[in-house]
Amino acid sequence: MDCVIRQVAGHVEVYSRSGVFLFSADSTREAMQELREELA
Repeated sequence: MDCVIRQVAGHVEVYSRSGVFLFSADSTREAMQELREELA
């Protein structure tokens, strides 16, 4: 999945390339793990 991870006020937010919000996470590591799980 092609996405953008942004640091926002102590957490990260994940968006699609077109700018649609997908989910938030506590850390970049957590966001990457969730993305991997979604692709599995």
